[in-house]
Amino acid sequence: MRIGLVTKGSRGDIQPFIALAIGLKNNGHQVTIVTFKNFENLVTDYNIEFCPLSMDIEKEAYTEDVLEVLRKGNMMKFAKLIGKNSEKYNEKIIFEIDKASDSFDFIIASGLAFPNILPITLKKNIKYGILNFSMPYSITKEFPAIGFGVQIYLS
Repeated sequence: MRIGLVTKGSRGDIQPFIALAIGLKNNGHQVTIVTFKNFENLVTDYNIEFCPLSMDIEKEAYTEDVLEVLRKGNMMKFAKLIGKNSEKYNEKIIFEIDKASDSFDFIIASGLAFPNILPITLKKNIKYGILNFSMPYSITKEFPAIGFGVQIYLS
């Protein structure tokens, strides 16, 4: 099976998908990781096929204004600022994911990439799964899920 692993975020978001890719490859699947271009060496060093997204997350995440927000520990402001900094890439990233998906039988997406893959998988009738290793998306007393401005309701 040709499986696309689509993930967005920092290195900590990408690394679990590398482990998953290795496991899937060891079980005979063809696997490609679709993520930000600055992670190419991290992915290809494990002999995993790589499809780059044009944004360099480290360039966008390590600006002085983002680092200042992180120093203060305000994760809501952090998420909003990263979202604002990456808006200029959104249309191109969706196009790149859409193009890459032409070669996949199944897509596994991170929680951050889910809003991008859902319309693509529905349009192309590709089965998908969602894995979220980095943070809870359900609101609990301990983790008040920050959200990312996207709410999708399917009937």
